[in-house]
Amino acid sequence: MLVFIVIIKIIYYICFNLLISNTMNNTSNHSHNNLFFGILFLLIILFAIGSHGKNVMLLNVSQGLIIPLFIVFFFLKNKTLSMPLIAFFLFAFFSDTTSFFFDNYNVIKASSVLFFLGYICLIGVVINKFKFFETDRVVGLYLLTVLSINMYFLYTIYSLLKVAASDNFETLLFGTKSMSLMVLAFLALAIYLNKQTKSALLFLMAVSCLVFASVLNYIGVYYIYDWRFITLEKASYILGLYLLFKYIIQESKTSKEERYFTDTIFA
Repeated sequence: MLVFIVIIKIIYYICFNLLISNTMNNTSNHSHNNLFFGILFLLIILFAIGSHGKNVMLLNVSQGLIIPLFIVFFFLKNKTLSMPLIAFFLFAFFSDTTSFFFDNYNVIKASSVLFFLGYICLIGVVINKFKFFETDRVVGLYLLTVLSINMYFLYTIYSLLKVAASDNFETLLFGTKSMSLMVLAFLALAIYLNKQTKSALLFLMAVSCLVFASVLNYIGVYYIYDWRFITLEKASYILGLYLLFKYIIQESKTSKEERYFTDTIFA
């Protein structure tokens, strides 16, 4: 518990000084990123300590810090965020903190519902970028093959979970959440294969990290509780969020460049 208090104070001290430095315009991009990675590393240490010692309070509180810290660092340099993305981060935050509002029996169900809604919001962010009928035939065939294989694996996992889980409704929620995440991964891969831009790659990497974190969470909840799995899951989740924020920043930068190019042409 003492270690937890010390680390939280360190995080608070770093954030406070960064805010002051940013206000005085004395913080470079390099130092800003170093501080950000330092705090993320401290969060991963918190997860490792909490999961190894099975300290539920430490795990819950450190998990609840993830989204607020990302939001603070994001708005230090960027002032806008679209409504679907705001909704995703809200759902992700409430999913991370479900243990504060629900008993142990309903935590998994509530988390599945909230993450499902969050993934739907992310799908809404990128769905308009995907034009299946404009896709090359070879790429389209490859995408359909990948989708079919993933559907088969999801069905297999769902069948196994029906045996491992005692609640059918919980199993249904897991299947629904996993389906939405699979659709999101399919869209991310399709958009990257079609456009092959930096922002598309960042989004694909972010979704891949979220998928990996979801798989580790599935293993930890229903089969093997291992503190190393828990730590790796949270590290993958944090990395996915970081890449998602990088995607948002890159998309904003690209939009500004396109507007500037258009204004220059018409001028």
